[in-house]
Amino acid sequence: CLMSRRIRWPKQPPPGLRKKLTRSQRSSVFLIHEQNAQDLATGRGTPQLLYDHLHCALTWLIVAKDLAKRDPETFGEALTVMQATNAACDGMIDRFKATGAVGCSGPELLMAREAVPWMDALAEVVDEDMAIAAGLAAIQALDDIAPLLMEAIEA
Repeated sequence: CLMSRRIRWPKQPPPGLRKKLTRSQRSSVFLIHEQNAQDLATGRGTPQLLYDHLHCALTWLIVAKDLAKRDPETFGEALTVMQATNAACDGMIDRFKATGAVGCSGPELLMAREAVPWMDALAEVVDEDMAIAAGLAAIQALDDIAPLLMEAIEA
């Protein structure tokens, strides 16, 4: 499982008073999610794409977990989708480790595409500090696979 470390969030103002992602930041996030899904769907998988996809999926899983703790009724379904997306990512990691190939099975691709609107919806409601903390935590959680991917990227 990609998520095995406990996240410590920095002290912040109450949720309603936190700064949200700007329109520009959200637009960038939306484009990244869509481009990653398109590249996976068209077979343009590279080690960099795999890392980016894993990072996005894990970042938004962390966000969904935190939001679902606060409001399970509103964010429970997003959490379920992001958990399934990260489970699909485990298959992509296993495939890459075994073959060096970046790609998805049919169900993994469907999950990646299904996750895009959920990740985008989470980006609409997440506060900036939580998004940054989740992104950094995702980088830490990817420490195990990052050297293997970086080696393939540089090759």
